[in-house]
Amino acid sequence: MKQKLKLALVGAGERGQYCYAPYAKMHGYEIEFVAVADPHKGRREKFVQDYHVPAEGVFETAEQFFARPRMADAVLICTQDSQHYAYACQAIDLGYSILLEKPISPSVRECLDLQRRAEEKGTQIMVCHVMRYTKFYRKLKELIDSGVIGDVVHVTHTENVAYWHYAHSYVRGNWHKTADSSPMILAKCCHDMDILSWLLGSRCRTVSSFGDLRYFREENAPAGSPLHRRLPAQRLLPILRARAVPGRQYALAHRADGPGAGPEL
Repeated sequence: MKQKLKLALVGAGERGQYCYAPYAKMHGYEIEFVAVADPHKGRREKFVQDYHVPAEGVFETAEQFFARPRMADAVLICTQDSQHYAYACQAIDLGYSILLEKPISPSVRECLDLQRRAEEKGTQIMVCHVMRYTKFYRKLKELIDSGVIGDVVHVTHTENVAYWHYAHSYVRGNWHKTADSSPMILAKCCHDMDILSWLLGSRCRTVSSFGDLRYFREENAPAGSPLHRRLPAQRLLPILRARAVPGRQYALAHRADGPGAGPEL
């Protein structure tokens, strides 16, 4: 009987726990999870319960997991974008094969360095560009490769980001600020660049991009809605007085320089 592939999950969020890990439930004869690392207690405990992870394989942080000798054949790195590079480097050093959530990194330098490290160590890394594996795009690839539609000279491809997804993820969510994560065009459109390159069997030569912040500005915020930015104390205090929760403590910090210098919540 073929031995099961042992896996570890770093980042038990939506992608790791609900998109990729369920393969183990459908194909338990092929793979099993022996470790999980996630700082959120609820997500961590649910994953342990659903996938029967042994106690010695449960970690609160990725750092704790990577501090241990290799305990699985492969690791799924499904953390925030800015964390991918550091965790992937540690996984390479420990000898793991890697399933890496997209994008590889917000930094071109980190992407190239990760490629170099993987090639030097002979590490297998697969990036989660999942569109390649859908029946629709696989059929499209088959038709293009067969030549039945002739030579492809132009493609119109639109990434329709729903209003709720945009507001949830890119205005108030984990991708609201490039300094903390990836810009929206990378987080979303790396899928599109990958699928176009794969479908056409060619590499991109040049890219042009334009856009601005048109609607999600302070002046368009609905009455009573929280403003997704730091506000000076003189503007925060009236809001706090109106919405203060009994028993809750509020603290003010001081910004020394830059726009809005002074005390802030």
